[in-house]
Amino acid sequence: MIYTDQTKKTVFITARVFLLATDYADYNLINKTMKLAKANIYGPDKNPAIGNSSSGERTMMLETARQEIDNTALLLKLLESTNEEILDIAPTKDLEDIRRLGPDLREQLNHKLKIMNANWLDYNRLFTIPNK
Repeated sequence: MIYTDQTKKTVFITARVFLLATDYADYNLINKTMKLAKANIYGPDKNPAIGNSSSGERTMMLETARQEIDNTALLLKLLESTNEEILDIAPTKDLEDIRRLGPDLREQLNHKLKIMNANWLDYNRLFTIPNK
């Protein structure tokens, strides 16, 4: 695919907005997790009633985590779809900062996906599992 300067600019802006939205989602996920963990300090009900359905908190947490996984996978797909520079990536790890992503961004995103998927069942330690 041949990119014009305008197309490159549009893709760059779109990727940056997506990245900012993903960062905001990360912050929200951490915030929600902390609030829910504090609110649910006793963990799941050890003997839930038959027909127990998912709590609103559990549903919200699972939906938020799933969105985070999907956003990360989508960003990774976007980055891997081209060799064009669509994000301002630091040439070395030393130049990475809060506004400039490191050269190992793809590896970091893959690592994040592996961790989130490997720990998906951890939510069962916080919330009662529906049994209907």
